[in-house]
Amino acid sequence: GDELSFTVVTARNGKDAAANIEISKSDTDASDLVNMHVFSMNLPFVALLSNGYKTLETRNGTMFVPYKAGTKMLLHAGQRIYPDGDRHIDVMKSGGLDDDEIKALK
Repeated sequence: GDELSFTVVTARNGKDAAANIEISKSDTDASDLVNMHVFSMNLPFVALLSNGYKTLETRNGTMFVPYKAGTKMLLHAGQRIYPDGDRHIDVMKSGGLDDDEIKALK
């Protein structure tokens, strides 16, 4: 894989963030690279989306407006687990999963 160099800065929210990210060593032929758009989601929502239980993103109504329908994007799975009051369990049950199937996914 590629080696990256970056500096750690304090973001507006007070947390550490990577900045000035550059490829310092690459094993990849540049002709093999593809540029794609990416968006981030946290657990449990990323799991629901990637497994087909969530089909609609509603947190930001304008986030996907600039893109044509059918645009392929990458999905980044964030480390943070969003406390949703177990609403994701209801979504999975409405998709036809029973308690044993849901437990196996955890």
